[in-house]
Amino acid sequence: MGDPLGFVKVSTAAVRALVREDGADFEVFLPGTMDEGPVLYRAVDTSLSDPDFLRMSEHGVTELCLRKEDFSQCQVLLEAKFRDILRDPEVPSTDKAEIIQTTATSVASAYMNEPISEMGTDRAASVVDGMVESVLEDPLVAAYLVQMAGHERSTASHMFAVSTLAIVLGATVYGPEPSKLRALGFAGLFHDLGKLSIDSEILNKTTPLTRSEVELIHQHPIESVRLIGDAPNITQPIRQMIIQHHERVDGKGYPLGVLGRDLLTGSRILSIVDSFHAMIGQRSYRAALSPPKANDVLATQAGKQFDADLLECWIYVFQRYWGEDGMVKRDMKSMEMDELSTRHEHRPKPPVPKSVHQRPTRFACQGTTIVKCFYAGRLTNVTTSPSQFSAPVHDVSRTGMCLYAAHPMYRGEVLCVEICVHGEPVWVRGQVAWCRQDDVETYRIGVRFTGRISEEQSRIPTDVMALGELAELLVPVAKPPVDKAPVDTILRKRETMVEKNESAMRTLTGIASIDRPSVEAQRTVVILAMSGDAKVRLKAVDVLSHIGTRTAREALVALLSDPNPEVRERVMFAVGVGRVHEAADLLREMLRDEVENVALAAAAALGKLGDDSGLRLVTAKLEQGGSVARLAANALGDITGHRFSANREGIKAALRYLDAKEFVTAKRKKAGART
Repeated sequence: MGDPLGFVKVSTAAVRALVREDGADFEVFLPGTMDEGPVLYRAVDTSLSDPDFLRMSEHGVTELCLRKEDFSQCQVLLEAKFRDILRDPEVPSTDKAEIIQTTATSVASAYMNEPISEMGTDRAASVVDGMVESVLEDPLVAAYLVQMAGHERSTASHMFAVSTLAIVLGATVYGPEPSKLRALGFAGLFHDLGKLSIDSEILNKTTPLTRSEVELIHQHPIESVRLIGDAPNITQPIRQMIIQHHERVDGKGYPLGVLGRDLLTGSRILSIVDSFHAMIGQRSYRAALSPPKANDVLATQAGKQFDADLLECWIYVFQRYWGEDGMVKRDMKSMEMDELSTRHEHRPKPPVPKSVHQRPTRFACQGTTIVKCFYAGRLTNVTTSPSQFSAPVHDVSRTGMCLYAAHPMYRGEVLCVEICVHGEPVWVRGQVAWCRQDDVETYRIGVRFTGRISEEQSRIPTDVMALGELAELLVPVAKPPVDKAPVDTILRKRETMVEKNESAMRTLTGIASIDRPSVEAQRTVVILAMSGDAKVRLKAVDVLSHIGTRTAREALVALLSDPNPEVRERVMFAVGVGRVHEAADLLREMLRDEVENVALAAAAALGKLGDDSGLRLVTAKLEQGGSVARLAANALGDITGHRFSANREGIKAALRYLDAKEFVTAKRKKAGART
């Protein structure tokens, strides 16, 4: 906290910790009145002792002043010795909590002013690790950190407070699990970075927000992840927690409207502590709530906005650490209004009714048409989806289209899409404008076209659009209907993609048992065939070959470009057995596949379609010998209709067959020449 006279305030705990260190020789001042300014208490080369700090405490002095030129050096030393100070048994718990707040707020402030790509995440890692160790080892530190949540209301202190409260609540939920608590600490520290890209006039607006302003604010979790980039230490679960911290268990949150059962436990924790800390702070558009009142408000949203079980844990933590009747055991510092709000609670103005002529005519496909997509620009390490995939189309117009996918996409990501127009492929580039969860397994994505491109241009990478560039893309979208998901117990919450993939496998198994699947069921299989998990895609291939409709055949053709060789091989078998003749052109191209098994599978599939284009490849592999010759023998059987065993005798028989065929062909040519 700055002072107009050239001084900066710092906690007495930080000064007491630093005076023990070499190189921490500063002039120390007592806070004075506004007229007099700070008063010199300790000159350079003059030591401070415990009695000095005891005297300050008795007189209610919790902050001292340093000159601005000394403050930066003080911060560097404090950060360098941070972990050692927290591990020192002689440092009181109250001092440790103060030092954590001072250091973490300073680090958060630094990340607000400098790009993470330039700073890296080492500073954040040191602070978060120190917080986790202290909370697990000393319950008093946890108590004081909870109590300090309402001290200051700067943006940096909000990031620190959410990180701290998430760690404390996480310690109660997870127990001593440092890795999970570390992830919570990182997510809390960076969760609102995206709001730095939003005009403060919008964030602090006292009148109702417009629809476009609400959409900008709803974008900030995605913008936070975009600003993080490929920073180390920020794992995929951390990025997911940041993106999901405004989602709700009833599926009515943003930016995706993810159903409660699919939210990470860490995301639910962040949602609770972020909302609590936002409510106890003053806003330009409302007064601050007392902590007990804030908890009362949270309680009204149990099972709706917040996880009921986790909210119960939070109330327990609050009552245990905050103090009797919600009053802090120590004096609160003055609460200042944020210079940048952390949550906007206004509702938007009612939308202006649109004329039916304002919307371009759309062609509804309902998942029966499939397009090929390439990611040209995507958020780093957020989903495991392939960079190339095919997607069923819900509808399409001159300006954009709506797709189905098995994985979420995020506003600002750039897609290149191949669309078939009058039998000819056309490539267009577009930006993701919105994404909502359609049901448990699938998402619906809106893509706004930005221009027509060539196939070569579709492979050129580009950056994800920044928040300021997204204004015209952020259009209101009607949320698809969702059923309220039951709230599970804490220990059954989904933490990984394993449960989701298992659910997809069960869905596919159920559809495979149906003789004539409905259009909706077929669409679900097509979407899951583009899943990020190869096992799910393999199962979907089997179901598609069983269904055999035009939509299923199109999906199989699209899967011939799958990045996984095992999937490609399985698809080739399916298109061969199913006589999918529309796959022939792609199969001929795949005869040149660098994976020998795949190339031979393509030759075999073509043979089943009555096309011997792969005969030359099969002959070369048979003559090459080795294990690949066994596969070639099988492929030759598919081409010729004769069966050759996948062993030495089968290979010899295949070679004899080829020699005989070549002899007969040469004899016929010779006879023709005589004629």
